[in-house]
Amino acid sequence: PFEIMSYSIIDRDVGPDPNYKPPPKGMYRGKYEECYSFYEAYNKCHKENKVSRLLGACSPQKSAVDKCNQEQLHRRRREGAEKARIKNAKWNEYYNAKRKKEMVIETKKE
Repeated sequence: PFEIMSYSIIDRDVGPDPNYKPPPKGMYRGKYEECYSFYEAYNKCHKENKVSRLLGACSPQKSAVDKCNQEQLHRRRREGAEKARIKNAKWNEYYNAKRKKEMVIETKKE
């Protein structure tokens, strides 16, 4: 006969976050909040032009959304690179200071 496992997923300490609240219905779920107005215009165009959207009626709005997303992506990449540059400079400063101490200790031993 098969034995039933003595534990289940429910018994474990892991589980859904009790503080999680789903976003309100209709909230923007795109990548960047800065592009919300473009995204709204694009969705409005799609709702109003059921057939003509297939022929490119909403292309300008889509281009605006894409351009905004791309600008935000590049901006965030620049910010991330700047943060990394600062962090690396601090690390290099610490590492070089530590290396100097080690070199001084080695020269004293000799």
